[in-house]
Amino acid sequence: MEWYWCIPVVLIGIPVLWAAVAFLIALVDRFREPAAARPRIFDKVSRYLGMVPEDKSHYAYVTYGFLLAWLVERGLVSNDLREEYRRELEAFSMRAMTGPQLYKRVAGVLADDMVSQEGAEFLRSYLGGWFRADRYLKDYLKLFDLTAGNELTVEGNWENYERVKVVLHGRFREWQAAQGPSQSHS
Repeated sequence: MEWYWCIPVVLIGIPVLWAAVAFLIALVDRFREPAAARPRIFDKVSRYLGMVPEDKSHYAYVTYGFLLAWLVERGLVSNDLREEYRRELEAFSMRAMTGPQLYKRVAGVLADDMVSQEGAEFLRSYLGGWFRADRYLKDYLKLFDLTAGNELTVEGNWENYERVKVVLHGRFREWQAAQGPSQSHS
């Protein structure tokens, strides 16, 4: 038997295979929530909790707790977050609660539905995505003279927050300038 008998199988098989894959993708998409309905998660403390001993778990809330604190101070949080965590935000504004403590109260998650539209646009740019590095983490490591993997050693106090806040203000101004006059929000 010759090898040409494979040609009809290949010519028919490949389109059938692609049709089957397309059908499965369409089927999965039909039962998934629309992308707009799912918030984009920028950070989740649960990713780090296993990296620190249980008695030092508070360190897992520091890095992005400082970022949340800055977003709150800058007025870049959503109305829903303001309403749901009104008491915690008041305690934070009176400095009775630190950013990391506030972050723990919001379950250690930073998502785009927790921030304003401008805040979400800034975070998407600054925190990166699939193919871009998290510039915030790079800035944070440089600020505290740390190497990757050691970011969970910074104390979550007001003095350290003030240092991070200066960097965040600078990055936000850079981002606003890059948006141009018609795109800049505030």
